[in-house]
Amino acid sequence: MKNFFILFVLLLSGCATGIDISTLNRVEPTTGFILEHYIENVGETGLVSVKEGLKKGIYKAEFEDQFGIYYRGPKNCVLVESSANYKAESDGGLWLPKEGSKHSPKIYAYIQEKNNQTAEKAGVIINALIERDWGRISFGTKIVDNTFLNQIKIIELN
Repeated sequence: MKNFFILFVLLLSGCATGIDISTLNRVEPTTGFILEHYIENVGETGLVSVKEGLKKGIYKAEFEDQFGIYYRGPKNCVLVESSANYKAESDGGLWLPKEGSKHSPKIYAYIQEKNNQTAEKAGVIINALIERDWGRISFGTKIVDNTFLNQIKIIELN
């Protein structure tokens, strides 16, 4: 079971570094979307099945890159659960591709200080990888479910 957890963490974090937010362009939080209820996406990451969800709340534009916009949600809005018996909450939100982009939407999470569950299961090497990436952004699996995507409508926020 420990090997599946390590594999999950490595795949989720890309085994490299997360995205350094200083490389992203900050945007005014004038647009966003409102989730009236929890929504989830189920995807595969290598051998591990991953269920990712977003809690209800207001998601505001915070950053953009060449291909899309990052919409950040309320505190601990990202929920991740894997078939390797791992569950976590994190700050983050939803990355949506710009019009004309060929990229798929993805849930993103801020890599935060490891919690006790992570520290106990991960071991020294994985804990060092997590610590190295604190404050960076990690992407989840691609969202291809139209039921999920149809609930996202970008609006002007007051």
